Amino acid sequence: MANELIQMGVKKENVLVYHLASNPEFFTPKEKREGNTIGFCSAYYERKNPELICDLVLNMPDYNFLLVGKDWDKYDKFDKMLNSPNFRYVDNAEYEDYPSLYKQMDVFCSPSFLEGGPVPLLEAMLSNLVPVASDTGFCPDIIRHGDNGFLFDPYNDSLETVMDSIRKAFLIKQNVRNDVIDFSWAKYGEKLHQVYLSL
Repeated sequence: MANELIQMGVKKENVLVYHLASNPEFFTPKEKREGNTIGFCSAYYERKNPELICDLVLNMPDYNFLLVGKDWDKYDKFDKMLNSPNFRYVDNAEYEDYPSLYKQMDVFCSPSFLEGGPVPLLEAMLSNLVPVASDTGFCPDIIRHGDNGFLFDPYNDSLETVMDSIRKAFLIKQNVRNDVIDFSWAKYGEKLHQVYLSL
């Protein structure tokens, strides 16, 4: 969007990009990723790419899946997912429970076609989960493909490509929290304050 504004004639020096933030004190890091659980955190919408989530669950039986969200009973294939022994759904969880839910995951997947964030990506990475995410929202600004996570094209990449990225994500050993620690609300407020002072 910043590039589009500049192309429309807005002066580059007048365009600032500040991503949304999260709370590093609330989302503390998982010390070790020794499990085989792939997590999602999303309410049900078509733009969240439910078909891909279902396909991953059904085609990766050797991995466990944890979906934290709401309204997934509206998805017409949800029964297939619920009947899979490798799938668990936490419906309408309290936000105070999110840190402990993230700690039950090892790799975090965000497969959406369209995102304004996604804020759960920050929460997951602050929890030291390796991300595999679609190339939308601020994901490409935060994820360095093949280094601290993996990106994919939700429109053109195959199921096999996404599964391969997930398998590779389990091999990443670094603490990915370090890459998002600066995306705190405190630092976000400081940035806005500096803009205000410069006016």
